[in-house]
Amino acid sequence: MSTSTTPFVLNKQPIDFPNLANGTAVKNAAKRFESAWSLPPEAAFALAAALVDPASERTAIDPKDVVGHLRAIQTPDGNFLLALSTRVWPALVSGDGGNGRSRYVIQTSAGNGVRPRPWPIGRHHKPAIIDYHPTSFDDMTAAVKLSAEEIRSQDLMTQIARNPRGVWNPPVVVLARAYIKLPGGGVKEFWFLHTIDGSTRVEACHELIDVSPTAPIQHSEAPLDFLRTTHARLIDKFNTIPTSPRSLAAARAATMPALIVVGVVEADGVTPISSGFPVVVNDYVESVHVQPRPFSEAAQSNVIGERFVLTLEKEGWLNEDESRAILGREPDVGGKPSMRAATLVEAVTAGANDALVRDFVITEDGARLTKVKRARLIGPLVVRQFEDPAATAERALMRAFTPDRLLWEWELTGVDSDTLREQCLNDLDNGQAEVSNRIAELMARGGPALCAAGLLLSDQESTVRGIKELRGGVDKVVEALAKTAGGINVLADAVAWADGEMLERPRQFDIEGTPKKDGNGDQLHYSTPWWEGNMRVRALAFIADGELPKPTDKNDTPDDDTPKSPEEDYRYKEQRLIENLIAARQRLLDMAAAVDDQQRKLMPRLRLSKKDIYTKLPPLLTQLYAKYGPEDVLDALGEEDDLPDVGAPTVQDDTEDDE
Repeated sequence: MSTSTTPFVLNKQPIDFPNLANGTAVKNAAKRFESAWSLPPEAAFALAAALVDPASERTAIDPKDVVGHLRAIQTPDGNFLLALSTRVWPALVSGDGGNGRSRYVIQTSAGNGVRPRPWPIGRHHKPAIIDYHPTSFDDMTAAVKLSAEEIRSQDLMTQIARNPRGVWNPPVVVLARAYIKLPGGGVKEFWFLHTIDGSTRVEACHELIDVSPTAPIQHSEAPLDFLRTTHARLIDKFNTIPTSPRSLAAARAATMPALIVVGVVEADGVTPISSGFPVVVNDYVESVHVQPRPFSEAAQSNVIGERFVLTLEKEGWLNEDESRAILGREPDVGGKPSMRAATLVEAVTAGANDALVRDFVITEDGARLTKVKRARLIGPLVVRQFEDPAATAERALMRAFTPDRLLWEWELTGVDSDTLREQCLNDLDNGQAEVSNRIAELMARGGPALCAAGLLLSDQESTVRGIKELRGGVDKVVEALAKTAGGINVLADAVAWADGEMLERPRQFDIEGTPKKDGNGDQLHYSTPWWEGNMRVRALAFIADGELPKPTDKNDTPDDDTPKSPEEDYRYKEQRLIENLIAARQRLLDMAAAVDDQQRKLMPRLRLSKKDIYTKLPPLLTQLYAKYGPEDVLDALGEEDDLPDVGAPTVQDDTEDDE
């Protein structure tokens, strides 16, 4: 390494900390990268600025074979990423704002009433640069910040801080451009580097050196100025608090190894690709992230499902507008939610697409293409089409949810819910339910919508109180609903709710299609607690008269539900706690949305009562979850001494106040 170093002793450990390369070395390296690898000058400069030793990387290029020293990484489609194996300053490397592990969480969450978006789908920029066209610069920074929060790993930060090498496994990094059209006309470009594999590692480094996840993009117009400021701040830290473990951790995280992709060649190992770099990247990322990495099943399916949609667009089955609307990575998503969901259903059930679907979901020769495999391919994407879907929707839509009728030929019309309702009821009256195209469309649109509304859950004994007559997969429930007038009305109401044609969740109907009312003549609607929603919807589908079976000793006595061991009792109580919290959340949201007869919000006027439960329960839940949740998340939120003693009262009983 030609770059000089400065020795420090930090927390009793000797450290040779790299000095910054001078501006001339960076500029000379950038010019060489530009000529050797046909990089745009802005991309070449962004690359050179991020390198710890740009001069060494410049002289390593053999004029007779400018790619000979690059590492070739083969992707599943046979192409090769040509990567520079080097060391970089993480302060100038962004995480991935479209990271596969965080993307699904971001796309199914809501912030201040506006659904956040990951980075838009990238485009190809020669020779191998990802080109983003966001609506605004803020979209890029907001997405990478949200992603960093989601993928944050305290354990990884601890490992990096303790390891003399800091980051030991090099992230894979690409060159990128953000191309932004200004409101008053004109264009602004931002050139930067970001990870495609290793975002958690780079974000851990950012936190250890006290650099914001958004900084590499925000300072991409003057990267050397920002790097000088960051470097000077670290040097000051090492000089003023040399005995602090935080200083040692920062020194170890200040640089990291990286594989920076500067080109892509086809399977022959020679011919540069002329288009499709983002597709090559997606193919590579899927191969290293989906298995055997510990992504959740939904996050895995989300990544694969997005590639399925892009392939459908490439094959001409979807047009560009349809594809972008389904992926939801752009602002102002077009179309109706129920239609976007049904388009995915149609894509995965169409016989003409079976060969393509098999390529995505079949891993063993001779394996059957089942409805479950189809559901796992598109389930998370279907969930994402709806605004604020219920937490239960993911599980319901990643299991078989498409009735057998949808495996036959059918088509989408996109008519509104009232028109679709009328057509389906007419076909039912005429005895055409089994062959009706409109009823098929209703099942494809209304089934997912009913799940998104939280009114139809996956098949579980615990959410039907063990009543065998109510058991059955989501596909069987939707299929049975479509055979009665009451069920057709519920499915049509679900479409109306999903598409914003009605604000309330679906109404309750009897088997003949007559709306149900209470003793005062007011219309009854389904609510989300499973005993009010899921059980009643299943009763309408499976019970001859459409009503819940009357309680029996076998099905309804508490003794029958009582667990037999302390462990079973614990899980039983946790399940009830989760159900109650879900119900409480929905009630709170309903209260926040409630209006008076003049359409004025009630909560600002009536406010919430002064009850200790509001202030004491949330932090208690957070502390316990931080200590005992999965992977000991966010230990910093609560130390063990702060947790309540077992059996100690934690929340004041509000009974007296209520009385």
